Amino acid sequence: MPEEISQPTTLTQPLDQASLAADIAKALRSTVFSSRLSVAPRRINELAGQMAQQFFAFVEHREQTAALDYGKALAREGIGTRSALEMTEAVRRAVRRQFDPLAELPEVAGAFCNALLEGFMDGQAQMLLEVQERTHRAYLAALQHRTD
Repeated sequence: MPEEISQPTTLTQPLDQASLAADIAKALRSTVFSSRLSVAPRRINELAGQMAQQFFAFVEHREQTAALDYGKALAREGIGTRSALEMTEAVRRAVRRQFDPLAELPEVAGAFCNALLEGFMDGQAQMLLEVQERTHRAYLAALQHRTD
């Protein structure tokens, strides 16, 4: 698990949550069809807004567990790997564009994105295990039915 960043950062310049959400939505729109499940195009703005909100909460509180959990929720939502990568890169781009690259915020954005992606990958792995378990149970039931 990535290390916690100890001190919350006070933003030296205002980062506009709405423009961050728009950047994330643009990234998600470009990759929505690479998602595993059905992420409805009408939900893109909602998901982008939620991710922007999660990022701002992370900047304020540095709760890595919340970012991990949100990553898992994105996996359950059906966001594909490529979409998750593009969404987190949109966060990084927005931060680089808005702030002095020597400031601490890009490091915070990296920590958020890494925690989110770790949670996302854990969520995908858990979902895969659940599918494998269901498949195995179905196989055993079919085998039992055949022997009866």
